[in-house]
Amino acid sequence: MTNIENVCAAAPHFGGYFIDRLALVRGAEGDTLDVGLHWGPQKPDYYLSFERLYYFSISRFPGPDAEPLDKVEATILEPGDEPWPVGLSVNARRSLSLPRLLWFRTEGPVRLVVVAAVATMFTENA
Repeated sequence: MTNIENVCAAAPHFGGYFIDRLALVRGAEGDTLDVGLHWGPQKPDYYLSFERLYYFSISRFPGPDAEPLDKVEATILEPGDEPWPVGLSVNARRSLSLPRLLWFRTEGPVRLVVVAAVATMFTENA
């Protein structure tokens, strides 16, 4: 499996995790978004790195308390001329010239939406 396919397959298992780290790095070759997912001592931490970002948004409920993610989904968007999926508003026209993209999204107290051409997942054992 490719890195994007690995992230896509793992995404549904991240429900119940907390986003404990988020870093957006601007670079000459494009932006990188790093996301840290933490459960606790019972499960490993995961770190996701998204590169060549086409879209990124985040919203969070107010308050100091952290809450776990309710649901995490990821979909591979193949190159094509069809419109972007419903609910996704990327400021670029979808076409065959775009690379294969990963559409990653979370639901719950933190709503994160990422569309990226490169996605890598790292695991740190508890």
